This record gives sequence, structure tokens and C-alpha cells, in this order.
Amino acid sequence: MNIFFSTYEAKQIGGSYLRSFSLAKSLARRGHQVTLITSAKKPSMVPRFHSLDHVKVVESIGLMPRRFRHGGYDIFDMIFRSVYLLLQDKDILHSFNHRPASSISAWLVSKTNHVEWWTDWADLWGKGGIADRRYGFLRWLTSSLDTHLEKWVITHCPNITAISHYLIKKSRFWRQGSKNIYFLPVGADTDLIKPLPKLEARQQLKLNRNDFLGCFLYVGTYDADFLSQILLQVHLHHVSFKLMMLGPFLDDFYCQLPARPHPIYDRIVHPGVVSRTNLSAWLSAADVALLPYRNLEINRGRYPNKLGDYLAAGKPIVANPTGEVKRLLAKYDIGWTASESPRKFAQLLETVGKDKRQINSKSKNALKLAGLMSWMNVASSLERLYQSR
Repeated sequence: MNIFFSTYEAKQIGGSYLRSFSLAKSLARRGHQVTLITSAKKPSMVPRFHSLDHVKVVESIGLMPRRFRHGGYDIFDMIFRSVYLLLQDKDILHSFNHRPASSISAWLVSKTNHVEWWTDWADLWGKGGIADRRYGFLRWLTSSLDTHLEKWVITHCPNITAISHYLIKKSRFWRQGSKNIYFLPVGADTDLIKPLPKLEARQQLKLNRNDFLGCFLYVGTYDADFLSQILLQVHLHHVSFKLMMLGPFLDDFYCQLPARPHPIYDRIVHPGVVSRTNLSAWLSAADVALLPYRNLEINRGRYPNKLGDYLAAGKPIVANPTGEVKRLLAKYDIGWTASESPRKFAQLLETVGKDKRQINSKSKNALKLAGLMSWMNVASSLERLYQSR
């Protein structure tokens, strides 16, 4: 099949790009011709073409400011995608999320070319979700656009892939039926992430071999303040634990902590953003992976990409029992769940740190599940959906 993916995000930036590219390269390995269209990283009047893992990646044009360009609101991007897609031979057109650059161009092309249009719903953007966490002068505008456009795309697109059972349920409610709504979970990047022996990884990264170390991987998170409260409880009650944060500086996390200098910072290992090629070593150095995940509507609608990375590294997970995370941990015995009390979470970390046997057992379960949830297997499921239509 000749398959076209379209994400509003820029190449190698963000969860939507990661999800679409992971599926694209797996489908390409299965013999399909796959093209992925992204937004422009920098202002450009001409598109850029790349080949990555047998996927043709097209960086669209973009002339508007970065926030519009990377947010899927660049009108020039939308026009280019529409024209480019109209000129291509295609069997499937799959847009990722509802932002206009990807969704409106896909809708226009599907109406003109009569191509099969699919859309992937991987976050709750509108009311109850990301829209409620906007800030700044224009928050009312972007929140309103997300709320209405998200619902419009889900009700008008013929075929929906949704990342969570919560979004499946919401899709059925909005569409007044369950026809052509499919569950498509997160995958584990077993091609890129290869577990190393823990002590070897710590030696390589110059980390203390004896620490009980929990990793937290993120690009953006809605529970940073909760994580800081957990660490405060860990420190207050002298729990033997260090937190390794793999991602950018988080204001919502650090603003909750005491001012420097303070001994709590001795419990934090923060190398910053780690490239995906170096991720194996950093994840392998941890004893467990953390997933603070409060029972919020925005979290019930998500299925965090980091979960697949944790599994690929063979890391048992300490999390809250919310949404897809709750389902996975309950079914496959890959970790532990705590209540939303920071004190209870800290107590659970103390208990887990003393039980090496359980850590090893759940680590083996995580690796087994990673094989079942590889991106290749997720792409195989998507391929069957395409072929059934």
C-alpha cells in the first residue's frame, strides 16, 4: 500500500511525531511505501525531503511564527500539504491529531481524491484536557479552537484510531455509534532501546552503583508538581531513594522544592534532555521507572509514550492506577501502584527498594511485554485495519 501520514509536529520533536514515525518505519519494513509529512522546524518557503529508516519524510513549508508553525496552525503549511497530497498516488491518508495543518488538509484531499481518510487521536486536547491547562493572553482562543476542532475531526473522519479506551468511549459518544473506531496503543521501541546490565550502565554514566535509583522520562508532563511532592516526602522520611530525571528543566517541579542549596538536591540526578540513541544506558541504570499519573481526565485520555520506553528497557514501573497505566499494570504484573497521596507513594518506594526479588521478577515481565507491544506488532495491527476496509 501507498500510505501517507501527516503530523502537525516538526521532525523529531514531540509525541505525535514519535508515534507517527514509529508506526511509519514499521509499516515500511512490512513492505509498504510510507510518507510522513511534518511541519517545518525553521521558517522555509520550500519543502525539505529526507529518507529515514525507509520512510520518506517531507518537512512542509512554514512562514508563520514558531508557535503557529509547530502547533499546526500555519496556513501556508496547510495549503502546501493539501496541494502536495492531491498530486500523490495514495491508498491511505492518516492524520495524527486534529490540528488544521494535518487534519483539514487531509479532509480536503479525501473529499477531492476520494482517498480513505483516517485520524489518530492520542491526547484529549479540548475541554477537560490540554485546553484547561493553557496560559497566556490568547489561551481562550487556542482552547476554544482545540475544543471545537477536535470534536469536529472525530465526528467527521470516517476512521478513528484512538490511543486509549477512554478516547474510544468518547469517540463513540460523539459519533453516536462504534463504527470504524479502533484502539491503537503505544508501542515499545525494542529496536532502539537495548537493555544493558545495570552496573555496567552506571559505570558508563559515572553513577553510584549502590543507590536505589528511579528514572522519570518526559518531554512534557502534567504531574510535575505531584512528582516534586513525592520527592519531598521521600526526603522528609529519609527514604533511601534518588530520582533520575531525563528531560528538560521543569519549572512546575523545581518551584515546589526548597531553594538551593538544600540537601534534597543530592537526591536528584538530572542530565537534561537525553537523545534517543543514548536512552538505553540511562534507562538501564535505573532500578525502577516512575510514572506519577493522577486520576485526571487528561491522563485517562492518554497513553504515555514513556511507558513503552520503560518496558523496552525492562524497567518495572511505580505508578498511580489511572487509565491505560492501571490496565497494563494489573494485567501483566510489571510494577506497583500507589494512591495519589505523596506520602503513600514515598512509602511504596521505600518498600519496593527493599525487595530486589520482586524488582527482578517484574523486570522480566516488563521485557516480555515489550516484545508483545513492539511498534512492529502495533503496526501489524494497524495494517490489518487498513486491509479490512
